[in-house]
Amino acid sequence: MNGAAAPQATAASPKRPGAALRRVRGRIGLTLAEVSRRTGISVSMLSRVENGRLSLSYERLIQISEGLQIDVARLFEASAEATAPETPPIGRRSICRAGDPGAPHPAADLLRKRLSPRIIDLRPRDADEAPALQRLAGDIYAFVIEGEAELHTDLYAALRLGVGDSIYFDGASGHAWINAGPGACRVLTVTSDVA
Repeated sequence: MNGAAAPQATAASPKRPGAALRRVRGRIGLTLAEVSRRTGISVSMLSRVENGRLSLSYERLIQISEGLQIDVARLFEASAEATAPETPPIGRRSICRAGDPGAPHPAADLLRKRLSPRIIDLRPRDADEAPALQRLAGDIYAFVIEGEAELHTDLYAALRLGVGDSIYFDGASGHAWINAGPGACRVLTVTSDVA
């Protein structure tokens, strides 16, 4: 050992997802209580994470990314204020094979993506269950892979989409997906990261 002290992580460090969670939550316009409802993680735990007093397991990070419908890699990016804009390297790629555990989060290993792809499995719901609308920074492209999906927004009437149908819309408008059919329903969404 040379006796040099190890560098300490700062609030904007990619090793501290709490700062990134706070930024993402602020951009989407959610309270800690709303994030808690979407993720199933207690408000107190989320607060401790945002304040750098608690680390999360990989499973909890996935839970947060799924609840907020963001790429898990966004929880490890340094803030835009702390880093100069950087052009992603040319020629990078990420491969996700069928059956991989990370299949619902394609390209999760790439940082500073301009697009965040995601495969959503929509669960059947009760007829009287109202979908919770969410808002995301950036535009969204969605393509129905399997089943029938229904997109609810705060601007338009509910829209039913079948296999092969697609839509492009502003993620800042309140929106929610539901399974509109009797069987399985899978939707590929691609969100542009404007953060």
